[in-house]
Amino acid sequence: MTMTRRDYEMLAAVIAQERANPANDHTLERCAIDSVTAAIARALAADNPRFNTRRFLAAATAGGETLLLAEDPPPGPLDAPDEVDL
Repeated sequence: MTMTRRDYEMLAAVIAQERANPANDHTLERCAIDSVTAAIARALAADNPRFNTRRFLAAATAGGETLLLAEDPPPGPLDAPDEVDL
């Protein structure tokens, strides 16, 4: 199934609506929404070389804040070595 511009616009509109929801205005909720938004943008860009990531993120953030995409996220606790020499 191929996604269309209309599909991308619908996804961005839903994300923007959730970001604008006052119930999601806390740091944890906003971080979760932004993390999922960035993951969706990366997946869509990988699926479609013509996908405009900047346009999608601008629509998903309702043209407000800039959402940065990290190519490689920083290592988390699961990426840490099991043993550390002190």
